[in-house]
Amino acid sequence: MRISIHADPNIHITRLEYIVLYLNHHPYAQNNVSFTINQQTADVHLHYGNPIVNAENPSLHATIPTQNWLLAESDTNQSFWALYANQYDFEEMQVYSVETSKKRPQSIIENNKYGFDLFETLFFHLTRFEEAYAQKDQQDRHGYLLEDHHFLIRHGLHRSPVVDHLVETLLRSIGINIHHCGQRTLSHDLDAIWKYPNLLKGIKAFLKTAAAPTRDPTVSKVLQQYLKVKNKTLPDPYDTFDWLLSTPNHFDKYLFIMAGGQTKYEGHYNLTSNKLNEIVKTADGSGYTLGLHPSYAAYTDIEKLSTEKKELEKYLNAEIRDSRQHWLHFDVLETPLLLEHVGISFDHTIGYQNKVGFRSGTGFSYPWYNLKEERTLNLWEKPFALMDTALVSETKGHADRMHEIVREVIDTIGKKTDFTFNFHNSSFDPLRLGGPELLKIYEQFIKEKTRSLS
Repeated sequence: MRISIHADPNIHITRLEYIVLYLNHHPYAQNNVSFTINQQTADVHLHYGNPIVNAENPSLHATIPTQNWLLAESDTNQSFWALYANQYDFEEMQVYSVETSKKRPQSIIENNKYGFDLFETLFFHLTRFEEAYAQKDQQDRHGYLLEDHHFLIRHGLHRSPVVDHLVETLLRSIGINIHHCGQRTLSHDLDAIWKYPNLLKGIKAFLKTAAAPTRDPTVSKVLQQYLKVKNKTLPDPYDTFDWLLSTPNHFDKYLFIMAGGQTKYEGHYNLTSNKLNEIVKTADGSGYTLGLHPSYAAYTDIEKLSTEKKELEKYLNAEIRDSRQHWLHFDVLETPLLLEHVGISFDHTIGYQNKVGFRSGTGFSYPWYNLKEERTLNLWEKPFALMDTALVSETKGHADRMHEIVREVIDTIGKKTDFTFNFHNSSFDPLRLGGPELLKIYEQFIKEKTRSLS
């Protein structure tokens, strides 16, 4: 089916072209749906705003109003705190807008007119517009927009793939049947290989435990663990690779490896490690895609990023196309440009640090649009929805709540979007907060995926 969008002359055409590209590549669109702009020959015609109409224009299917903000040629300044998520209903679904005024819940389409600017809402979420232009007082010490300030979190919508719901609603409202095709993906960030690589690390673990206000784990537990590891009666708690990387091959699986970094957030192993050789061999044999885990400072440093990518490619003797930033250290205006420049095709960074959910409103892959250069990049985002440390942070490690959140999100989304897990090998340490429960959740995830395919 061909759908032509007849656009208002004041529309920012480059941004609208990005939305059209996104819609055409969305898994719901499949191969039988094609969106175009200002084409006279089509099966469905949508008026976006107030397009120039002439006698040759075909009959109108529906009108989508413009908010004259993000997709206007001269967008106006707008406080993100003054944006509202208004509810609109379509059959059994509820979808949510990004609007500058508060409205009561209503039907999404009445008298052949949609209730809000769907295209602008998609653009807002996918480009991470609020992060790109966040004020300094809204950012933490790493430069992240504080998560409690995120639009979706403020409105309690972060657990839902709101972008995919919008796409589904748009397609179904013009008569296109939808096939839910979401997949489960597994990923691991290799931040550290050992907890106790040497005596110094052991001493640091003792001191960190002694300084912790909760005293849990106790210093004695850490000491006992350290001595057992050094006496080889217990494997290092971070050395979980034999079972972690031996998952069935019916997953899409990724392992992200560091190849540099001098800050306090990295430097826990290097590419000359014999143990790393074993890990890479195991991962490769289990069908993992190997990617780069750029160092903390590489997010705005093209030389660091390029050097680390080349070092890892030399080590693996293979081209690297996938990447996830260490500590999720990511500048939405700068980092994608650098990743594109060094030849990365797929970034995997977009997800929450301390929450479970969909940071950009979707679990499916999508192309990056750069607001600084106003163009669609040759870079795709593969977002994740659940990171182990975020789950522990959100629940304070309470076991019942951890299981409840995972079950709630998975049951709610079903196959409506992709769902990517990110588990660190270090997170299963029995002395870490939430470690034992994360192991149970991981095992349950593997079992359920295997059962669903049997």
